[in-house]
Amino acid sequence: MDGRPAERTVLRQPDQRIRTVAIHVTGDPEPFLKCGADRYWVGVRGSVSEFLELASDGTIASWLSAAGRTRRKVGLVTPYCVDAARFDQVISAIADFSVGVDRVMTGDFGVASRISDAVRTYLVAAVNNVDHAIFLRRLGIHGVRAIRPVSTGAMDVNREIDLEMPVFGRLPIAFMPECDRGSVGDAPVELHGRGGGIILCRGYAVTSDYLDLSDSLRPFGRDTVGVVETFGLTPDEVAEAVDAIRFGRPVETNRPLFVSEQD
Repeated sequence: MDGRPAERTVLRQPDQRIRTVAIHVTGDPEPFLKCGADRYWVGVRGSVSEFLELASDGTIASWLSAAGRTRRKVGLVTPYCVDAARFDQVISAIADFSVGVDRVMTGDFGVASRISDAVRTYLVAAVNNVDHAIFLRRLGIHGVRAIRPVSTGAMDVNREIDLEMPVFGRLPIAFMPECDRGSVGDAPVELHGRGGGIILCRGYAVTSDYLDLSDSLRPFGRDTVGVVETFGLTPDEVAEAVDAIRFGRPVETNRPLFVSEQD
């Protein structure tokens, strides 16, 4: 003993913090304005008819205006699949909003090709390698919303293109622009089977259980944008998810969770 205090071993948890957290709002963003997100996405991703209806009656404009009061980045969500008959109408509606938004999301390559020169364009896609990301960037795509959460290669991809990854919430699993009002009705329809449940909405479907990768963020890297889906969640639950993802801790939730790639 030389009189010096013994050295203590400090165990550090892996840094799982993510720099940017986005909220993808289903419907009116007003209840979620104080949830602390860095980026807000509002609009309609499923039904082309619904998107055009809400664009023409001023609803989407009011949603964008509300989200803009947060003084955060605001993106417009547009239908992920657009049929030829209404393609020009969708492009025209996007053009009407493009001045007031920071970015636009689509899943349609045709739409992306028409708008990418005028506005920052995000594509909904599965991008698992760097070459794919570089190819999209050369096409004028500014960012990608991963259609499913896959951590393999994410840290390499997000060095080439802005990568948004679903982290918490119900996961969109199918997009069906032809499945419109009258097919599933005005209200979402929940279906259950042996393997779990899905909820049919206008033009798309989501899982009835909730994705939660909040305790498995390290493989995605700090520069990947973590996304919280608001569908079915209260504002308090969304705020909890945003805070947990930002500070690298598990989300405190009692929602039913489904098995992810991390399990």
